[in-house]
Amino acid sequence: MQNWFFEAIKRWDRKKALQLPGAREALTFKELSEAVRGVALPPRGTVATQMPLSLQQVMILYAAMSVNRPFCPISPRISRRQAVELAQRIGAEVLITPEESIALEKRFEVDLQSGDSVIFTSGSSGAPKAVVIPLAAHLANARGAASLLSLEPDDTWSLALPLHHVSGLSILYRCLDRGARVSLDMTDRKATHLSLVSTQLKRLLDSRSPWAGLKAVLVGGGPVALDLVNTAIAAGCPLHLTYGMTETASQITTTERLTSALLECHAGKPLPGRKVSIDAEGVLYVGGEVLARGILNPDGSVQPLTNSAHGLYCTGDLGRWDANGNLVVTGRLDRMFISGGENIHPEQIEQTLLSLPGVDLAVVVPRKHTEFGFRPVAYILGNADLDALRKALAESLPGYLCPEEILPWPKGIEIPTGKISKMTMERLAESFCDAQKSR
Repeated sequence: MQNWFFEAIKRWDRKKALQLPGAREALTFKELSEAVRGVALPPRGTVATQMPLSLQQVMILYAAMSVNRPFCPISPRISRRQAVELAQRIGAEVLITPEESIALEKRFEVDLQSGDSVIFTSGSSGAPKAVVIPLAAHLANARGAASLLSLEPDDTWSLALPLHHVSGLSILYRCLDRGARVSLDMTDRKATHLSLVSTQLKRLLDSRSPWAGLKAVLVGGGPVALDLVNTAIAAGCPLHLTYGMTETASQITTTERLTSALLECHAGKPLPGRKVSIDAEGVLYVGGEVLARGILNPDGSVQPLTNSAHGLYCTGDLGRWDANGNLVVTGRLDRMFISGGENIHPEQIEQTLLSLPGVDLAVVVPRKHTEFGFRPVAYILGNADLDALRKALAESLPGYLCPEEILPWPKGIEIPTGKISKMTMERLAESFCDAQKSR
């Protein structure tokens, strides 16, 4: 493990490693190793960056990997002040941005080890938490994924996801480990593998891009509409659906290539190195070689993820196995609310909306109700007729699941590209309250 980066470089040597936008030739692994040696890193502490996906960011992270320094890519979507606070939490003494390197006040020692990466995630619940992922978990995830997706030397994985998400970061590990090329050129016609979220898949289908040369299109990061999945399959897209999370360094389950229409979306079977268990209440637990070390506490210590009773991590997700042993994710524990004594899982309503024509995105939030406690309200993105949606839902869902209102996506609220964050749901609920007051 100590020399993993340069062992991979030596193994693949003259194979192509990194394709830059507009460049005629890709950097070889040998040229990549020479380039990262010239990257200046802070002398101490975790290597923290706040920048959009770019060559600069990729090279900094490669450089940190090459010397086994802990590193943390921080989202460029948050304010600089917030980024500074997060960087200090994980022991960084410098925050690297595209414009400058910001010196930080060191507050305490943190329990990070050689090769660790730190990814901040809030998922659908609460403030950002710092997930500490060891190198061994990244490599276990990469190798399990490659066993199904057939990633080989000379293949090209187009990097279309940000590196502050584990789904983007994992591509760097997969390609280094397998001798494949990472492409920063979004129009690279040599790409053999893509990782996308639902909205990116829709744009790809709308663009009518050719599938020639593509071996695998991996789609996850949140619910995917059944209609979109079946449209992609019919178009010949080499589609794989996946379920994963930051706490497992990315993928947990993944489908084989889907070649015929589905009756319901599922996420396939567990990949090698993963354990998945579902309890009597439908709660998903995961474990195995891919599991993160834990969550970094405010005092710099790491809180393990697992329950010592069974050694598995409670994901907070709900699911079941279908008749063929595939995982069907049905919702989250922390999104459930009660309406008139009935348990409401917003994901059930969202999936029904996503199956209807013209709905590209659907998010359901609770609103307070004097009689029932709470009632569901739905926000959608797309060109669907709202009255037609209300009628379709009334025909397909029990009355207590039918939203009180179906509304267009509000202006000023960012459109999510993956899992719906708690902040987005809170802003949607506030938007509904504001609209009610103005009526």
